[in-house]
Amino acid sequence: MGYAPLDLSGRVAFVFDGTSGIGRANVHGLAEAGDDVIPTSMRGEQVESVAAGIEGRGRRTLRVTSDVAVRESVMAVLDAALTAFGKVDILVNSAGRNLRVPTLDLTEEDWGEIRTTNLTGGVCWGLRKGPSPSSHSARVNRHFERPWIKRPR
Repeated sequence: MGYAPLDLSGRVAFVFDGTSGIGRANVHGLAEAGDDVIPTSMRGEQVESVAAGIEGRGRRTLRVTSDVAVRESVMAVLDAALTAFGKVDILVNSAGRNLRVPTLDLTEEDWGEIRTTNLTGGVCWGLRKGPSPSSHSARVNRHFERPWIKRPR
């Protein structure tokens, strides 16, 4: 029983940082549309809560935690998803980090941490060896940066 205008029945979605904010909204929308959904984050209690909501909609899920900035952690949860469901059709990266400082004030270390958090999950999937997403898969990276450049006075 999916959301009629967007029926995703039979599909499997994986959502990095799917336990709060935009990620959680994505998880609930995908489950409403008929997807089995795997939300992940570093916070086990939030994964548990969101997974219970998915099951309450009659969909399947996994309870897995991960740190999207750590390649081994990302690969482990993707492997768990493929083992449990045999495929992942939709990958949503809702993990994001931002520092609210002018761009010109960012240090190399700050920029490295932002880049690692915002891109590692999706890139690891793309570099993954072995079974790949199904032929009709989609990826969504919801985190966009807006440059804020400090102008001289």
